[in-house]
Amino acid sequence: MDLAEIEDVVQTLRASFKKGKTLSKESRHRNLNNLLRLLDDHADDFIDAMHKDFRKPPQEARGYEVDGTKAEITIHLNALDNLMKPKNVNDGSYLLMGKKTFLKPEPYGVVLIIGAWNYPLQLTLYPLVGAIAAGNCAVIKPSEITAEFAAALEKYLPQYLDQDCFRIVNGDKSVAENLLKCRFDYIMYTGNATVGRIIMEAASKHLTPVTLELGGKSPAVVDSRTSLSTAAKRIVWGKYVNDGQTCIAPDYVLCEKKVKDELITEMKRHAALFYGSDPQKSESLGRIINDRHFERVAKLLKDKEKYIVHGGEIDRADRYIAPTILVDVPLDDPLMQEEIFGPLLPVVAVDNLQKALDFINEREKPLVIYTFSDNSAFIDEVVQETSSGAVVVNDTLLHAGTTNLWIHRCPPIRRCWCQWDGEIPWPILI
Repeated sequence: MDLAEIEDVVQTLRASFKKGKTLSKESRHRNLNNLLRLLDDHADDFIDAMHKDFRKPPQEARGYEVDGTKAEITIHLNALDNLMKPKNVNDGSYLLMGKKTFLKPEPYGVVLIIGAWNYPLQLTLYPLVGAIAAGNCAVIKPSEITAEFAAALEKYLPQYLDQDCFRIVNGDKSVAENLLKCRFDYIMYTGNATVGRIIMEAASKHLTPVTLELGGKSPAVVDSRTSLSTAAKRIVWGKYVNDGQTCIAPDYVLCEKKVKDELITEMKRHAALFYGSDPQKSESLGRIINDRHFERVAKLLKDKEKYIVHGGEIDRADRYIAPTILVDVPLDDPLMQEEIFGPLLPVVAVDNLQKALDFINEREKPLVIYTFSDNSAFIDEVVQETSSGAVVVNDTLLHAGTTNLWIHRCPPIRRCWCQWDGEIPWPILI
């Protein structure tokens, strides 16, 4: 699509919004139910497309992408009345004595949703669910990296949602650049910080508000006062699901030196239980998304033989990198400086837990801190003495299922799609 065609699309959607086609409760309810029908009717098509794109295991695609999105739709359907209801905000100011003050929720208008490739269905449709529930029109730009999924969405979505209100725009980088030249009322982007900065710059020209859900290095902290087997099992699951290509995956492990060997033994055991003696043959392990990302992850692993205690095998032709555990990697190595976004997991042993908290606080604020401990006092220390988007105790990833997470704004901006409801609260005085 060239710029003129995209501008025509935006103007069509803007005209529909001005006519109020998406504002009523009935239209929101209908569109959300139509989205549910889309997933019911074409789940297998989307799952097959994601498998073609990067061999995403069908059970992962169905559970985390399709079923998770259906649950999100149901939550919004049940919350529509409350979402549309004005909120009382009387703060007791003497200037407002005898008055009633409330905020009236109002949609932004025409929003742009730029999806991600690692969870292409979830991270494209979750924001759309919020946009619909809030009464917006939306342009949806799936990632071109997952081309099979993008084509499937472009084929099926128009059969369920009015194209005058919701439009798929597929294409490469030039299409995304043309989209950003248009004026939108809100932009939602999930992806890396480099593109996030480009979007922020483009949005600033129109003073368009944005939500950027970016990445980071999220640690897992393991206290000796916990079940090391359980901690290892849940860390291994959270790390290697989707082949490590999850923005909230544990990026490295911090543990006390006295339990390092036992923890690593348990991690190796659970990795073997999950993926077998030859993970390349496992149907539960996906692949790196493309050659460029494969080379990036392989470069992080280069010359690391002396640090590898599990895995380390690679196959370029198959874009396969084995689930890998490393120890004692130098802290100035790129593996410890950059977000890994792949199946490599460094373990850092520290003298004590305070050193673990200091280690976290000396670095960029993470999206999440995974804390494994049976000691409530230490858990409180993690919450009180660190700053992150979330703290999860004795598990990984599960907080992605809540609609009130990652409320902390980490630099540059790391707010989650779950927090955005697609509305502007307008104050009204009666």
